[in-house]
Amino acid sequence: MSNIKVREVTCKTALSPCGLPGFKYSLNPYRGCQHGCLYCYSPSILREKRPWGSFVDVKVNIPTVLAKELGRKASGVTWLGSVCDAYQPVEERYLVTRRCLGELLRVDMPVSLLTKSSLVERDYELISSFSDFELGFSLAYGDDSIRERLEPGASTIDERIRAASAAAEMGLKPWVFIAPIMPGYTDREGELGRLVGKISSSGVDRVGFDPFRPRPVAWKRLNQLSVEDPQLATRTREASRNGEYYERVALEIKRECDRYGISLVG
Repeated sequence: MSNIKVREVTCKTALSPCGLPGFKYSLNPYRGCQHGCLYCYSPSILREKRPWGSFVDVKVNIPTVLAKELGRKASGVTWLGSVCDAYQPVEERYLVTRRCLGELLRVDMPVSLLTKSSLVERDYELISSFSDFELGFSLAYGDDSIRERLEPGASTIDERIRAASAAAEMGLKPWVFIAPIMPGYTDREGELGRLVGKISSSGVDRVGFDPFRPRPVAWKRLNQLSVEDPQLATRTREASRNGEYYERVALEIKRECDRYGISLVG
């Protein structure tokens, strides 16, 4: 965390309207993310000019603001961490996500969380108290050397698998999101089989997937990999314009999931 600029800030609102199907609100305890995923779309959504992965703004008062808003807003599914990972490493110190969960639990608000962090395991007892809590882990490859390139600050693949396994053992019914499908990485020979095998070993029985959805800021960041893989940008651009490519990958994911008895969602 020494290379990340952490700043404490205050916010005026906590729950924001969410236009995506299935969600009523979004809740982001942080602005910025230490995971620094090279493909992340959040800088485009936020129109953030600071280098993504180099800073985190901690909304230190967001649990208090949330408590006030929950008293006057209608219930609805809340997406926890729509433009950040709510369990990025700084959460271990600040606990703002955990405190927000406490407020959401007070009114038993339905919550959906997708994370790349094993830190979420710390709050399983709290999560298990919700009537409706959807817990997902984002995993796009089974090889941790790829994670080191594309998701340098995120938990390792095995750490996420262990956290998913612990959640399954507690009856939290976690799922895994294979996303984004990165040409040259997720589709590398044997990669999907390796990944789905690890998912199956964790006890997770539901998987979803999504292609890489390019934004200009993501292209700029992915160019960092062009030194070691000069064809990456070209290959990724071609695949993003080619619907048949993602159809082929989707079929491979389905075959692997069928082999392990895993259901596809979404």
